Amino acid sequence: MANKVFVEELATTMELKNTGIKLRVARDGKLRGYLQISKSSLKWFRGKEQTPSNEMTLEDFIEWAEKS
Repeated sequence: MANKVFVEELATTMELKNTGIKLRVARDGKLRGYLQISKSSLKWFRGKEQTPSNEMTLEDFIEWAEKS
């Protein structure tokens, strides 16, 4: 079954600051984790963990995403 992504924190129009935006990701009703996107990084928090299990800078993500 497909993942469901829920916005946890969102303002109507916003510039991402240090905290950024947090997305909750679930599959079959079970929490998979949270993706936090800020102005400088992307962080993945597995399940309900408080410490990111994976993190990359926004620049590294852009370079990865733009690879042909």
